[in-house]
Amino acid sequence: MPGSDTEMDIMTEQLTLSGLALLVLISYHARLFYFLKRKPNRTSIGVSNDMRTRWVEHVMNKERDVLAVQTLRNLTMAASFLASTAIMVDLWLMNAILGDPSRENTFKILSSSGWTHEKWWIYKLIALIIIFMFCFANFMLSIRYYNLVAIYINVPLEKQNLSVFQKPGLFIDMNQLPKVATGIRPVAETLNRGAAHYTLGMRGYYFLLPFSLWLLGAGWFFVGTMLMLLVLRRVDSSE
Repeated sequence: MPGSDTEMDIMTEQLTLSGLALLVLISYHARLFYFLKRKPNRTSIGVSNDMRTRWVEHVMNKERDVLAVQTLRNLTMAASFLASTAIMVDLWLMNAILGDPSRENTFKILSSSGWTHEKWWIYKLIALIIIFMFCFANFMLSIRYYNLVAIYINVPLEKQNLSVFQKPGLFIDMNQLPKVATGIRPVAETLNRGAAHYTLGMRGYYFLLPFSLWLLGAGWFFVGTMLMLLVLRRVDSSE
């Protein structure tokens, strides 16, 4: 069965290259997570958290209400646009896989034993669907936090209710934020949580570059992953 052996070799190569690309991707982000926890000032995310905290302190101390509203409006509009784009493309991909003419054939391929090119193709599309869902969920949570900040930032400092803010930060050590007044800190933490979800949503969009190239083959996926990580290395570093 020379044809069968050749097809098996191709699938093995595809799985090996795909696994290697995923391993590199996970390793990079594990390293990034370590720096966020241990040395946040070496990352652009950590520096941005610091600057957002100082911005909240400036706005609340100087009562710059118009500045706060305009900035939060811009952040919310950007997140809304990206969330809308993600969900529309996600629904289109789901329709392409589960549309009435192809639904039965899709489930038949997925339930079959062994690896085939058709099954591998469907799994790639499912990966894209999951990434778009991830982007949509994070941008929506980002909008939620930005809307909360729009209210919290205008509450007088002496009337802040700290009990509702005692939550762990999303992959951010809130104890590493600059020391600010008691009433300012919870507002800054809420803004940074919104920014964290926005960052995760954008990270999902970055992932779409190599995962879209994955449709062309595992070699393209590996090359796309390397190129994306070269860009992210400059984006994520503050040095």
